[in-house]
Amino acid sequence: MKLPYRKFARYLLCDIAERTKNSDNTARFFQGNHISRQLVQPVRGKGETLAEFAIRNMEFKKNLPRGSDDSYRLALAHEAFVRDGQCPTSAAVSVVELLEKIPKLTERLRRRWASHGIAHKEVKHKIGTTRRNFRRKQTAPGFQAICRREESIRCGARRYKSKHKDFGRAFAAEFGYYRAMFCRDDELRSEEEAMYRRLLARCEAELNPWHEVTAMHTVNLARILHEQKEFDEALPLYWLGLARSMAAPLWAGNLDYAKKVVSSILSDIENCQNKRGPTETVDQMMKSGHPRLYSLTMSVPACRVAATA
Repeated sequence: MKLPYRKFARYLLCDIAERTKNSDNTARFFQGNHISRQLVQPVRGKGETLAEFAIRNMEFKKNLPRGSDDSYRLALAHEAFVRDGQCPTSAAVSVVELLEKIPKLTERLRRRWASHGIAHKEVKHKIGTTRRNFRRKQTAPGFQAICRREESIRCGARRYKSKHKDFGRAFAAEFGYYRAMFCRDDELRSEEEAMYRRLLARCEAELNPWHEVTAMHTVNLARILHEQKEFDEALPLYWLGLARSMAAPLWAGNLDYAKKVVSSILSDIENCQNKRGPTETVDQMMKSGHPRLYSLTMSVPACRVAATA
C-alpha cells in the first residue's frame, strides 16, 4: 500500500511554530496554529561535572531554532517527497511548488475559522525571501530565483539531516502521528490493535488492573476494536475500561477531568451498543472541525484514541 507522503508534506507546511515570549526561563516555547512545542532548558544532573553540563547546554543552544521550526518542517517535507520515490532535486522542486500554494490555502483557512471565532494565522515560509537569496553577485547565467529556492531547500534539507543524527527517528514519529490522526487505514488499525493488546497485557502484569495506565489502554483497545466494527468484543472492554478509569487514583483531585473521560466513554458505549461507529472519527472532525479542537480530547489519557482513531 502506498503511504500518504505527499499529503504529509502538505500537512507539515500548512503550519509553522514560531517562538513566543515567556517569563519562564526553564523552557523555550514555540506556537503555531495547531502546533505547540516546548524545549526544556538543560539542568545539571547529579554527578555531572561543570564541563559536561557546559557541553550539553551548548549543544542545546546550537540545536535551538532561531525564530521558528521552519528548517525542521522543510527538511521533513523534503524527506517525505524523497520517500515517495523522488530524487533529492525533484523533491526540492515539489516542495517549492507546494510552498507557492500554502499562503492562499492558509488565508482561506484563516477566513473560514475567523467566522467561527477561532484564530488562525496565515502561514508564510521565509525560504527564498531573505537577503541570503538575493545576492548581488550573479551565480550562473540563467539561474533564476525559483532555481535558487529549489537549491536552498535541497542543500538546507541535506545540512539539517546530517546535523541532526536522530532525524530518521523524528520523521518516523511525525509521520506516525500524522497517519494515526488523519490517514487511518486497515493496515494502521491492525497495527494499533496488536500494539494495544501488548500494552494492555504488560500493564496488567507489571502494574495492576486498576492503574490509570491500564485503564487508558483498556479504553484504547476497545476504541480500535469499535472502529473496526468488532462491536461484540469492544463493548465489554469499554465497560471494563470505564470501571478501571473510575477506580484509578488519578480521579481523586480532578473531578472535571473525570467527567470528561466518563462522558466520552459512555458516548462510545452507546454508539457501540447501537452498532454505530465511534463518537466522532478523525475524517468527520477534519471535515467539520478545526485541528485545534483535538487538544481537549488529546489531553485526556483514557480518551486518547478518540483523537487518534
